[in-house]
Order: sequence, then structure tokens, then C-alpha cells
Amino acid sequence: MLYSHGRERVDRSGQHRHAIICLAMTAVTLGIFCGTVPAQPMRLPATASRSSAPLAVRPAPEQDDATLHDAQRIGSRIAWAVGDHGTIWKSDDGGTSWSLVPTPADCHWTGIAFLTDRVGWICGGSVTPYVKHSQGMVAFTEDGGQSWELRADGTVPYLQDIRFFDLDSGIAIGTATPEIPSGILTTSDGGATWQAVPGPTGAAWKSAAFVDAATGLVGGSGGRLVNVGGGRVLSRQLGSFGLRSIAGLDLASDGTGWLVGDGGLALTTRNGGVAWSPPEGPLPESVRDTFDFRSVSSHGNHVWIAGRPGTAILHSPDRGATWELQPTGAPAPIKHIDFSSETHGIAVGALGRILVTDDGGKTWQATRGENRRLALLAIHAFPQRVSTRLPVRYSGEHGFRTGALITSPDVTNQKTSEHFLQLRTGLIEAGSNDSDILWRLPIQRPDVAHNREQLLAAWDELTDQPLSETYLADLVLALRMWRPDVLVVDAAPEDDAATDLLHQAVEFAVRYAADPTRLPRHAEVGLQAWQVQRAFERLPSGSSGTVEIDPAEVLPRLGTTTARAAEPAQSLVSGQTPGRAGREAYRALEWQQLGDPAAGTARSLFGGLSIAVDSAARRPQRPLVDADIERLHARAQYRRTFDEYAKRMFDDPRKAAQMLAQLEDVLAGATPQDAASQLADLAAQHRRAGHWQFSEDTLTQLVQRYPDQPVALDAMRWLLLSWTSQEVRWQRLQALSADKSTVTIDRDIVQASFAQARSREESLRTGETPGSDVRTGERSPVQVDSVGGQLKIGGQLGQRMHEVDRWQQRAEQTAALLKRHAPTYAATAEIQFPYATLMRHRGKHAVADEVYRTFAMAPGESAWLKAAQGEIWLVGPQAVSPKPVLQCLRSETPPVLDGQLDDACWLAASVVRLTPPPDARGDGETFVGADRLAQESAAGTGAEATVMLSYDNRYLYVAARFPRVPGLPDDLPDLAGRTHDSNQTGLDRLSLQIDVDRDYSTYYRFDVDQRGGTREACWEDEAWNPQWFVAADGTKDEWRIEAAIPLERLVPTPPDARTTWAVGLTRTIPARGIESWQHPASQEPIPAAFGLVRFR
Repeated sequence: MLYSHGRERVDRSGQHRHAIICLAMTAVTLGIFCGTVPAQPMRLPATASRSSAPLAVRPAPEQDDATLHDAQRIGSRIAWAVGDHGTIWKSDDGGTSWSLVPTPADCHWTGIAFLTDRVGWICGGSVTPYVKHSQGMVAFTEDGGQSWELRADGTVPYLQDIRFFDLDSGIAIGTATPEIPSGILTTSDGGATWQAVPGPTGAAWKSAAFVDAATGLVGGSGGRLVNVGGGRVLSRQLGSFGLRSIAGLDLASDGTGWLVGDGGLALTTRNGGVAWSPPEGPLPESVRDTFDFRSVSSHGNHVWIAGRPGTAILHSPDRGATWELQPTGAPAPIKHIDFSSETHGIAVGALGRILVTDDGGKTWQATRGENRRLALLAIHAFPQRVSTRLPVRYSGEHGFRTGALITSPDVTNQKTSEHFLQLRTGLIEAGSNDSDILWRLPIQRPDVAHNREQLLAAWDELTDQPLSETYLADLVLALRMWRPDVLVVDAAPEDDAATDLLHQAVEFAVRYAADPTRLPRHAEVGLQAWQVQRAFERLPSGSSGTVEIDPAEVLPRLGTTTARAAEPAQSLVSGQTPGRAGREAYRALEWQQLGDPAAGTARSLFGGLSIAVDSAARRPQRPLVDADIERLHARAQYRRTFDEYAKRMFDDPRKAAQMLAQLEDVLAGATPQDAASQLADLAAQHRRAGHWQFSEDTLTQLVQRYPDQPVALDAMRWLLLSWTSQEVRWQRLQALSADKSTVTIDRDIVQASFAQARSREESLRTGETPGSDVRTGERSPVQVDSVGGQLKIGGQLGQRMHEVDRWQQRAEQTAALLKRHAPTYAATAEIQFPYATLMRHRGKHAVADEVYRTFAMAPGESAWLKAAQGEIWLVGPQAVSPKPVLQCLRSETPPVLDGQLDDACWLAASVVRLTPPPDARGDGETFVGADRLAQESAAGTGAEATVMLSYDNRYLYVAARFPRVPGLPDDLPDLAGRTHDSNQTGLDRLSLQIDVDRDYSTYYRFDVDQRGGTREACWEDEAWNPQWFVAADGTKDEWRIEAAIPLERLVPTPPDARTTWAVGLTRTIPARGIESWQHPASQEPIPAAFGLVRFR
């Protein structure tokens, strides 16, 4: 919850503002805020829809124990709590009893702000599966929750918290987006419109404290803490907190306040957050060693701090001079604590737990969720290993309370915070209760997760205690806090050192958790020993196990199969959907200290453990759905049979084409969700087999038949990018020419046509009158007979546009369809930039320019903002470019590919220097290990990694020189036995990305390592083989590469002086970090950040 005014803050019950608010409420009744404010630049209009329903409804099982993220006490009687699955609880008797209030939107509520017992706002958000588009919600009530008005329905980012200071002025924090780079928003009209607070790209914000709508502090993951003042973010970073997240803030109008977070972090300030120091009285040592704090609340001289575990709440009656532990009676984590006075407080958290006190915390009463725990805890090193079929079957269908623990989050990706939000949302949607991500031992450097020695060395640098003790302590605490009966871990693949270490550590943790003599400080904070009953490991795909989850199993209480129920959630968790994947197999483990004597021979996860329905570890039973179970079984069997049939068909294009004619039979009797899912699965299989036309046709059927299904949005996205992308377009045209029996392409005519089209586009851009580049009677380059005779192109260009025009027309239609079905998603940079490229190619430059202007006006900083500014700069490049620019000079004489880099073209070429990220160089925000990274990188030794480009009519030439980094493998180039798409893990390597049409979405990728090994891809097609030429050489001090990429494999016509490509150049240094031409950068390319290469 956002706090304001600390000890002198305005009472959130609004007592001393009652008269003012009553007058303002009269204005609301008269309709002052009923209208929707017209959209203006960066003012996000909300959907002002009002819903009303009976005040109390019966909670669904998943709402009954939904995690609660925020709560507020208003005086001594009224209390509110909000959480996942649209859960809104209200109490009229001081928290003794609770009623579920109907939710105004299908989302997860995360924040609450009431001015009186009747006037208030709630905020939250949701993530659309498949496309992973997150959107925020704000709802307003003026009648105590009997009705709600949606004041932001998907038009703001996913919001974490909200605060209002009167009926007009409010502030919210949420996910950073290209439109709202800072992730901080304000409103001056009661939430009808929201404005972005200018500032640098925000973190995963978790907490904020404001003394008014313009002045305060915001904290988040990775120790990020910034102050806001005068309507903008004033500082990039206050203090240095390492890896610990700042999860709770409290600030008073006199500048005093509190900050709490991971690792027992608790600091106080007397100057508004400019400087922070430990409290006067030290926290108990057992608390510092055990707790990750999540929330802080102060009133008068009193301070309360709560978090993970939830066994006790830390209290100071004298502003931090002394401390005491207030026991709560159960260990489930507390997410938020709030006091309306020195005596009246509320705390809420995981498993729907609600605690209230009327004596300042001397006694805490659990009025909901008392003593709840998990029946199953799945522990994974990485989010990608999470299964959603497990919670779907055991939580969604059978009601067992489950959770997931991630021990080694990968924080090297720029989208880490988005991935965590998607992970949690996916698991919650699958039926899981909660997910927990440990913070002490992340993956910070490339490739270390695959090398045991490097991983242990990297982790050892992050902790002051022996690594084994730190790792085990975190695991033991999780077991004692969640108290599961059953554990699930992953069997470790050979190259996965992190999972292998975790597997071994969990076995020890089970033993330690059951032994009360281990980690005795846990008992000092009320955390008791716990004995796990059974443990299972999830086996690799294709294995057989003692327990198996059948994807085709019909779940009568969910009214669908396991696979179909899990698929939307899995698309969020791992970025992939189960598709036709087989059974998930699990094997019982024979570990010591497991409570079940027969654990090692168990044939089921829970059989014989007597976990009753509606008990501490199991929800009330979900009612059976009104569905024809026999029909579901028949449909599941038909799907299974068809999948087996299809598996044999994809290797033969002629047989694969037959499936298109069978769609009516395939989809007969299927629900819209099932039918749409099956079409998406078929399209994905066609793409994996290289059947792009069949994939396109299948996705087109999906969009036409089921446009309202979430997976259809992803189909629209893919079709738009595929039809717009010049990279994909050119590869498809070349692939068509390979099948002489059906298609003939005259390359000369194709190249001439593209040259004419490009000349016409340039003429339209400059205002010149285009020449007659398309003439009746001209021969088409393409002769196509498509499957089923649906496409017949040839002969007269004047009679029928060639295939490229057809793709572009369909792309424009798809963009319109996407806007109609998902307007907020269609307005994102992910869609708008490819759309702008499409408009540019079709001569509609005014439309494209408007897109670029819109994103260039975004307040703050982001890669998409720079991309938009770069496109505007290209129209009239007079001032300094907002993006890095490289002049690529034409070579009169081709270089000799020998790796020596002494040819004439290289002596004249411009040199690109690859540098570490700003964070590692010390000219941006800092993070733990950044100083070591800068020292250990090649740049830190005084030598620089450099890249040069040159070209002629046939090839793009690449030359690069990389100083070796001490301590890394010194493999010399070895061209003998070199294979296509070699494994480059653990090797120093360069990645070149080329976006020839500057859509900042699709691109060619060329990777080459220190041995001369190569990998390539065209967008999603990793089987693409451009047949390029690479020479490598090296010494003990450096390694070098020289390459020639055939231009005819990239574009129809060679680039000329009017051509500009977007290009990424990134070096991955194993166990160290990255160096790049453009920033931000990561191992996974960030197309919006690509620099510009101008041919001369």
C-alpha cells in the first residue's frame, strides 16, 4: 500500500477531512467525473463503466484462499483486503467477519486506497496469455463497494499500488512500458485519466510512500530506490542496497520514514530519503538472519514491520529504539500491514490469511485462513522448468494447495521483471496458490548455470556466509514456512549445473527442516521444524514414471482436459505451450527423513496421505461443471488419435497439406477454446517443419473462425509480423523457388521488381513523382500453384499484384482486426512499429510518421523511444542521432578471408567499439557485482573489442577483433569438422543481428564464437542456413573473425547509398557479462535498441 504522511499523515479513514469530502462527493453525485476525458498525448483515458451487484457473494474455491496483496483499516470498524482472482473482502465489524464483494473486473487486485468508509479506489492488473500483454485496472466506488466504476480498464500498465490524497489527486506505481517508461503515473481527475511521470526506465516497483501527489519515494527490485518531486523522477538511484528488493516504504510529512526489504533490511531516514541509516536499536539477530520484510506501517511513535515468514510481526513502540516480536500463530508470508491508529491494525498475505489487532499487536487474531499451508511445493532452479499441468490437475481440479519456489532467477535479461510477473500470473491462473522467488543467488552472468565451478564461484561472491549454509538456510526456511506434504524437484540435465546443485541441496534441506536442532534461530521467531512426507522428481520428456500426468485426461470439475486447461498458463510461464507434448512423468525419491515410510515406492502424489477436502492444505471442493463428460472423453480421444496421425504427416509436405482439407473434421464438436488451441498447435508444427504457407493458412483459419479467443491474438501478431517482415518475406520467396514442380521464380525479375518498388517508395518520401515502375504487360517474377488451387499468380502484373503485395494487404487487414479485438494491445510498440514499417512500405508515410511521433513523445527514457526518435532523425538527419550510427563503406576490392584484418577495406572502415552496459561502467545505476564485471571484462584490461563492416554488390563483410579475457577458455580457432549451428555455450562469441526493414521486431541473426563455430537464424527459423563464409584466427592475446554474408540471402537487391539497416552487435563473455555497440543489451537481442548502419 502507498503510504503518506507517516506519523502526521492524513488518517486514511478521512476523519478530519470529512466535511471537504462530503462536498466533493456531492460533486461526484452530480456527475462531474462521469464523463470520459478525451485522449491527449500521454493522457490515458479510462473506460468509465459502472457495475453493481449484491454486496456479498459466495467465494469460489480459488478466491477463498487467494493471496491478499493489500489491506486497509478505516477507523475501528471498517476494513478492506484485496488480492488475486478478483478477490475483494470487506468487514464491517473490525475484521471479525468478512464478506466477499463482487469484483468489477477479471483481474488480480494489488492495491487499495479509501478516503472514507464509502469512497475509495482499488488497482491491479492482468496478463493476456500467449501475447503476454499486461494491462492495469483502476476501479472507484462511492458507496462502500456496492457498485464500482472502472476508471482504467487496460489503458494503464499493470499496477502494483495506488494512493489518493483527495477526490482528484492520486498516484500509482506499476510496470514500466514504452508508453510509461518510469512505471509511475499521476492523476488529477480522480483516475479518469493518468499521466506518466517522466523519468528513466523503472524497475519492478513494489512499494512507494508519498507526502502528496507530487513528492515521495518509490522502491523496487534489485535495490532500486528513487525520489519523485515536481512531477518527475529526480534521481536515478538513492543508496545502494545490492540484490535486496525494497518492498515497503513509509514516509512522514516531516521527512522521517522507514524502508524495509529482503534480508532483514530495515532503515530509517530523517531527511525525506536522501540518507538512510539503521534504526537506533538493532533488530534481533534472529530476525536479521531469517526475515525478508514486505511491509512497514507507522503511527505516532510505533512502527510495525512484517513479511516472510509470517510467524511474527516486528514492533517498536519508540521509533526504533527498542524492538519486540509479536507472534501471529502461523508462518504463511504476510504481504501487507496497515494501522489506522496506534491500536487498530490489519495484516494480510498468502493463502488468504487475514490478521487483525485492536491492541497495537499485543495479540493478533486470525479471522481468515488460520493455519493454512501447502500440500505440494514444486522447487525449480529456473522458471522455464515450471509445469502448469501439475497445479491444473492437483489444485484446479482436486483442490490441493500448491506453490512454486524459484531458487536461481536469471536476471541477465532486460525483461526479467516482466517474466516474473508472467510466471506468477500463469501459476495463479493454473490454480496454484503462490510462487516464491529467492533473491540471494541469482544467475547474473552468461552461461554460468551450465558450469558447476563457475556457478559456485559466482554465487560465492554474492554471500558473506559459506555458500552451502546460505543455500540450505533459504531452502529449509521455505519448507518450514510453507509446510508441504509433497515436494517436486526436476531431474537435472547434463548441462544444467544449477538444477543439479538444487536437487542435491533439497535432499539435505528436507533432512534439516525435520530436525529442530538445525537452524535453531528459526524457533526464536516462531518457525518450527517440519517433516515432508514424500518427494518426487520430474523426469525428462519422453520418460516413464511411477506417477504420470496425462494431457488428455478429462477433468470433470474444470470441464476440459489437463492440456487445454494448462496451455494458457504455460504460455505465460515458459513462453511455450504444451501442444502435443506427451505425459509428464514423475518418480518417487527415496530420501532420508521423509515422513511416509513408503515414500520411495509411492504410486501417487497424495494417495494415502489423508488430506481432507476443506482442510489446512486443501480447498473446498469445486462443483462439477455443467458439461457432457462423455462428449469430453470422446473429444479427448479423437484429439489424441489425430495428434498421432499428424505426427506422421508433417515430414511429407504433400501429406501435411491434406490436413488443411480435414479441418472441418478435426474441429467438429470442439469448444471454441479447444478448436482455436488445436489450430494454433497445427500451425506451430507446420512452422517447425518449414511449411510456412501451411502455417499461414492454418492461422488464418484460426483468426477467421475464433477471433475472440486469446490464442487468436497471438495468431494475429504472428501473421502481421510474418507478412510485414522483409526478412521473412524474402526467405519465403526464395523457398518457393526451390520447389520446381509447383513454383518458378525468376530471380532477376524479382530483384528488378524490388528495386523499382524501393525507388517508388523513396520518391514518395521525397515528394517526387514516381516513375512508371509497374506496367501492364510486364512479366511477373512469381509463378505459384498453391495447395488447393487457392492462389494463382502470374502473367500480367497489372492484372494481379504479386505475392508481396498480397502479403502486405493481408498484414494491413490483420492490423485492423487486431485493433478491433484488442485495442490496447494493438497500440503497444510491439505492434505499432511493424505496422509503421508496413505503412512506410505501402507509401503511407504520414501514418508511419504519426506512430513514430507518438512514441518519441513518451516522457522518460526507453529503447522504443530511441527507436522512434531514430526513425524521425532518418527523415532529416541534421542534428546528432539519438541512436549510434555506423557508416558502412563500399569496398572496391573484396577482402581475403584469412582472419588477419589487413585488407584495404578494413583500413578505411569505421570501427565500432563494444562496451559493457552503463551499469557495469559506473555511469548508470549500479548492481551487486557490477564493479567486478567491469574489472574482469576485456574493456577493463585496456583492450577493446572492435567490429567493422564493409560491403560490395555481392557480400556484407564483417571483421572483428576480441582481446581474450583472463580465466576463460583459450580455445583457438578450429575449422576442422566444423558443423552448422554448433553449440556455443561457454565460449566467447559475437552475435550480429540485422533488421533490414527496421521493423524492430524481426531480424537475421549470425553468431560466431572464438573457435569459428557458427549459428544463424531468420526470426523464429533457427534451421535457416544462409551459407555464409567465416575465417577465424587468433593468438594467446586475442581472437579474430572475418566473414562474408551473401547479400542475396538477405535482400532482393544490394544496399545502396539510400539504404539504412538497424543492426545489433553484442559480445557474450561467459561467466563475465556482455559488451555491445548499442545499449540496453542482453544475451537475448533487444531489437528496439539496435543501432543504425547507413550504406555509403
